[in-house]
Amino acid sequence: MTNPESIQNVLFLHPSAEYRGADRTIVQLVAAVDRSRWQPVVVLPRRGPLIGELQELGAQIEVGPLGVVGEGFAPVRFLKLFLQLPVCLFFVWRMVMRYRPALVHTHTSAVLGGALAAHFFGRRHLWHIHRILESGGWRDKALARTIHLLTDSVVCSSEGARAALIRLLPAISEKAWMVRNAVNVDRVAPDPTDRMQVRSSLGLDDECTLVLMVSRLSPERGHMTLLRAAKAVRRDHPDTHFLLVGEPSAEHKQYAESLDAAIQELKLEGVVTRMPFQRRVGAIYAAADLVCIPADEPDPFRMVALEAMAAGKPVVASSTTGTEEFLIAGQTGLVFEPGDVERLTWCISALVSDPAKRAHMGEAGRALQASQFLVGRFRNEFDRAWSHTIKRTFVLPAKRASVVHITLGKANPERMNGINSVVHYLAGAQQAAGIAVEVWGITKDTTAETLPRTYPLRLFKRGIQRFTCTRDIRQAILELDSTAVVHLHGAFLPEFTAITRRLRRRGVPYILTPHGAYRREALRKNAFQKRIWLALREKKMLRGARAVQALSGRELLEMEDITDIGHVQIIPNGQHAVTLAPGAEAPPIPGPNKQPIFAFCGRMGAYTKGLDALIEGFARYVAGRGEGTLWMIGDGPDRAALEARCEELSIHRRVHFFGPLFGHDKALRLCAADAFIHPSRHEGMPTAVLEAGSLGLPMLVTSGTNLDQEVRSASAGYVIADVTPEAIADTLFTAEREHENGQMAHRARNAAWLIASTFSWQRIALLTGRYLYGLEGLPDPDARESTNLPQQAA
Repeated sequence: MTNPESIQNVLFLHPSAEYRGADRTIVQLVAAVDRSRWQPVVVLPRRGPLIGELQELGAQIEVGPLGVVGEGFAPVRFLKLFLQLPVCLFFVWRMVMRYRPALVHTHTSAVLGGALAAHFFGRRHLWHIHRILESGGWRDKALARTIHLLTDSVVCSSEGARAALIRLLPAISEKAWMVRNAVNVDRVAPDPTDRMQVRSSLGLDDECTLVLMVSRLSPERGHMTLLRAAKAVRRDHPDTHFLLVGEPSAEHKQYAESLDAAIQELKLEGVVTRMPFQRRVGAIYAAADLVCIPADEPDPFRMVALEAMAAGKPVVASSTTGTEEFLIAGQTGLVFEPGDVERLTWCISALVSDPAKRAHMGEAGRALQASQFLVGRFRNEFDRAWSHTIKRTFVLPAKRASVVHITLGKANPERMNGINSVVHYLAGAQQAAGIAVEVWGITKDTTAETLPRTYPLRLFKRGIQRFTCTRDIRQAILELDSTAVVHLHGAFLPEFTAITRRLRRRGVPYILTPHGAYRREALRKNAFQKRIWLALREKKMLRGARAVQALSGRELLEMEDITDIGHVQIIPNGQHAVTLAPGAEAPPIPGPNKQPIFAFCGRMGAYTKGLDALIEGFARYVAGRGEGTLWMIGDGPDRAALEARCEELSIHRRVHFFGPLFGHDKALRLCAADAFIHPSRHEGMPTAVLEAGSLGLPMLVTSGTNLDQEVRSASAGYVIADVTPEAIADTLFTAEREHENGQMAHRARNAAWLIASTFSWQRIALLTGRYLYGLEGLPDPDARESTNLPQQAA
C-alpha cells in the first residue's frame, strides 16, 4: 500500500486550455504519472475543454495568469508579458506556497512568465521544450540562454530538438534530457463499426482510398501542398478522397476560409472534406487508409504520426527535422521534401495503388510504435528526469560505485544456463568500463573448480531453507557500504525475496532482471503456484526495486499485466565477440552434404524452446522436398524424446544430435552451418541466437525470442510467424530459396553488423550503468555507434 507521505506534488504550468498537439501531450503525461510517487497539479491560463480531460485523470486544476508569450516571441507579446509579470509572479508564488511542489514542470517554451516565477521562488524547475531552435537567430539564442539560466533540467521531445538546443548553447548539454513522446494505444483503438460509420458519413464505400491529414489549420502545416497534390492524384486515381481534420489557431482564424477558397479554385469539392477536430481520433484513423503530414516547418515530434502508426496506418511525411526519429522511409511510410508537390503526388499514388504495401507499412509502423514509443517507457523516462532533478534517486559517480551481481550458479559461461553467461559477460564488461564489480553465486557446491575471472567471484552455499538467508549471505549484506548497488538475476526464487528484504532494511538499492520469467508463456507453466507467489512475495520485491530490467518492449508490456511497474527500463542482453583460433577449420559435416544446414544450439527443453514444433516442421520441410539438414547442439531433459521422434518421422538421417558443445568447439560447429534457428515459445533473450548472429549466421527466430523486431528491421534473418510446424516449414523453404540465389549472404552480413552494433557487451554495460544503476560520469553508450544499416537483402 502506498504511503501518502511519500507522494510529492508536481506543479505543471501549461500555456493553453484547448485540446491540440501540446495539450494532448500534457494529457498523456498526466495520465502516465506514477501516482505512487507523484501527484499532478496543472495550472492553466484560462478555462477550456482541456480541464475536463485532466480532471477525469484525477489532476488538480488551477486557473490564473502564467505570462504566456506564444511561440512567435513577437515584440508586442513581450511588452504584454512585461506588464503582466508582477501578477503572474504573485499567482505562481501562491501556487507554490499552496501545494509545496517537489518540482515545477513548465510545459513548452511559451510559458516564459511561469518559468521566471518557478526560478525565483527557489523550487526545482524542469522546462519541457517542444520546439526545434534551428534558425540560429538572436531570438533562438536568447531563448536557449534563458532556458539554461532558469532551469535545473531541460527535457526535449526529440533528439532533433535537443541537438539544436545544444548547438546554440553547448553548456546546456549537461542538463538536457531527451524524452520522446508516446501514445496511449487505447486512445486510437477503434470500435469494430467505426470505419464504416465514418466513411458512410463522408459518402464513401470501402473501395475508396481515404487520405487523412490531422493538423491545426495554419499556413506552415502544408495544407496547400496537399491540396495541389490531391488534384494530381485524382487524375490517375479517381476513387481517392481526402479528409482534413483540424481547427484554426487563434493567430490564423482566417486560414479556414483560405482553405475553402483553394478547394473551390482547384475544383476539389466532393474530393476534399474538412472536419473540425474530433476527440475520438480512433474512429478517424480507422476510416483512413493512409495519413499525410505535409508540414513545411520542422517539428520535434509529430504526435499525429505516432497515432497513425499505433493505428496501423502508413505515413507520408515531409522530411523536416524530427521526421527521421519516427518514420523509416520505405518501411513505415514515405518521405518527400517540404513543398515538393510532385514527389508528394508520387508517394500518395504509390500507396493508393498498392494496398498490400499499405498494410505492410502499417504493421511495421505499429511494431515500431510498440517497441520504442510505449507509454510505460515515456513514464519511466520522465520519472527518471524528475527524480534526477530533485535528487530523489540513487545517483552516484561511476568511479565511486560498487555493483554486486547475484545469481543462482557460478556465472559460468560454459554451461547451458543462459543467465549465468549473461552475468559473466556483463560483469566483465562493467569491470572494463571502470565500475567496481563483484559477483555472488548461490550454489550447491562451493568447492568445485570454475574458470578464471576478471572480476571477484564470491560463492555461497545454497541453504536448506530457501525462504531465509544463510548466515554467510546475511553477513555479506551487512558488510555492503553506501556505494553498493545489488543486481539480482532471475525470478520466482525464494532466496531473492529473503535477500531483498534484508537489502531494504539496510537501505541498499537493488535492481531486478527477471530474464523473461514474467512473459505470458512462461507464466503458464505452474500458473497457479506462480500467481500465489506473485501475490504473496514477488510483487513486493518488484515494487521495492530501484529499477527493473526488461529485455524488450514486448516483455515490458507483459510485465505491466502483472503489476503496475513504473520503473522498468528496456535494455537487451549483449553478446561477446566470438573469435576462432588462427587456422582453425570447421569439423567435417556428418552424412550427405545437403545444403543449407540449419543449426540449433541450446538446452533441449522441447516446449520452452519450441523443439517439438521444430522437429515436426522439419519433417514437413523434408516431405516437401526440402534439401537442408538440421543440426541439434546441446543437451537437456527432452533430447531422448526428440531423437525418438525423428526416428518415427524417418528424418533421423537428416537430423544430427551432437550433444553439448562449449567455447571454441561450439563456435567451430556453428561456423560450418548456413543459418541458425531458434523457434522458442518464450525466452528472456537467448544468448545462443546472439552468438550465432555474431558469427555471421542468419537468424530464424520467433517472437518468443524477443529478437524478432531487431532481426526484421535489420534484415538479419527470418521471422517465423508462429511456433507451428507449418510456419517453421514455410520459413525453412524461404531460407533455402535465398540460400540458392545468394540473398542469404546479405542477411549473414546484416546479422554480424546487428550484433556488433546493438548487442555489444561494452554498450550494454554502459546502458545498465546509466539507466539501471543511475551512475554519473559514464560515456554515452551510443556515441560511436553507426546508425546506418549495411546493404540489406531485398
